[in-house]
Amino acid sequence: MVHSFSKQLSMLEKTIRRMVVESLGLEKYIEEQNESSNYVLIVNKYRKPTRDESGIGLAPHTDKSILTILFQIQVNGLQMQRENGQWVDVEFSPNSFLVLIGDVFEAWTNGRLHAPIHRVLMSGKDQERFSIGLFTFPKEGYLVKAPGELVDEEHPLVYKPFDGIKYVQFFKSEAGQKAGHGSLKAYCGV
Repeated sequence: MVHSFSKQLSMLEKTIRRMVVESLGLEKYIEEQNESSNYVLIVNKYRKPTRDESGIGLAPHTDKSILTILFQIQVNGLQMQRENGQWVDVEFSPNSFLVLIGDVFEAWTNGRLHAPIHRVLMSGKDQERFSIGLFTFPKEGYLVKAPGELVDEEHPLVYKPFDGIKYVQFFKSEAGQKAGHGSLKAYCGV
């Protein structure tokens, strides 16, 4: 059942990424995008907080992936941060998915798409929260590089080319953790 669900989500992810790449006029990169990716399916369980806990279920972060597809079961708790710093609750409709841009895709699109800062806040929840996430990562050794078509005078290069897996490893390091939401710029920013 898990394998079948993963396979269907990966097909959905490929369709979404194809739509994004086509909307940028970069159809010739679709095959490269699909062949350069691996998928990781993660099942998350967030316990309800005790009375003396703040209720954070997952600290604010951006995903280090290319794309993330989230599915949650019954209990909301996901929040997105607006540019002004305000947190907004994300209300999922039953049987819906949420797609998030990851840091790697932000770099590949030369900053045209942005990885949103998000968190899980379990404050006031009296039930556990379950979610399933399909994360798309570049294969080891794949060089993440913005296509030349996305770099011009109006849109100068924002990120230097980098190995996507080495970026994930950097994020897990002390320097990457210190950089927090700015880890992509700290790692490969121009």
